Amino acid sequence: MDLIGGWDTGTAEDLDITTRIKQYFGRNKNWKIVFDPYVIGHTDVPETFLGYFKQRLRWEGDLFYLIGRKYLDNIRPRLLNWANYISTIIITYFMQIILPFVITFYTIYLFYTLPDAYVLALYFMVYLFYVFVLFTYFLLYCLLVSDRLNEDIIYFLYIPLFPFFAFFSRINAALAITHSVINKSHLDSSMAPWWVLKKGKF
Repeated sequence: MDLIGGWDTGTAEDLDITTRIKQYFGRNKNWKIVFDPYVIGHTDVPETFLGYFKQRLRWEGDLFYLIGRKYLDNIRPRLLNWANYISTIIITYFMQIILPFVITFYTIYLFYTLPDAYVLALYFMVYLFYVFVLFTYFLLYCLLVSDRLNEDIIYFLYIPLFPFFAFFSRINAALAITHSVINKSHLDSSMAPWWVLKKGKF
């Protein structure tokens, strides 16, 4: 931790440390990050849907603050290498920052410009495709990966509900990013006392 400057007070997102580790190793080409498949990470998991969406408001806001503000000038191939750079552009910028707004505004646009019945039929087709893909992926997971099949197989029952959950999660992400831009929601954290956060210049 000393090599990368410790933990900043302005966010509770572990992506902060991860990004700085990648940048540090990007500047020290002879160093390598070793993968340990036996490391276990612990986190507090929300027990209700409301708790989940409140948690995501902070997490998504942290993500935008880190990638869209704090490290914006450092997201480049020279520091991250091309593989990490391309994955960051696709997975982080597009999938997690741009796509929530595309989904939110395109849904509003469709209902504003087209008959409701047409839009609902269109989204139903998207829903069926999404369920098919989820079912296929989860079936492959159960057959090829799972080492506790008796426990995992019950989750097939949740597949029809997951597209709704994913859709509202994307809308929630757009709200979280907007909240972060306007109100600096990355400071809504229990990682440090309020007076520490206030003194941190973020």
